[in-house]
Amino acid sequence: MEWQWGFALACVIVAVMYIARATWRAWHPKPGACGGGCGCKSKAVDGTQSFVASEQLGVLRRRGI
Repeated sequence: MEWQWGFALACVIVAVMYIARATWRAWHPKPGACGGGCGCKSKAVDGTQSFVASEQLGVLRRRGI
């Protein structure tokens, strides 16, 4: 029964360390990183670029129903 307490304590410690690391990385991202896994760290965003062109924005309608 003693080894089970040690194992449970080790699991709790590992879980707390994981949460602490994830929290730290969320609040202190790497410099220059955009926060995504897209590999665009070196691209500068000047505010004029968008993901979707303004001409493409609008209400989508289903056809043929």
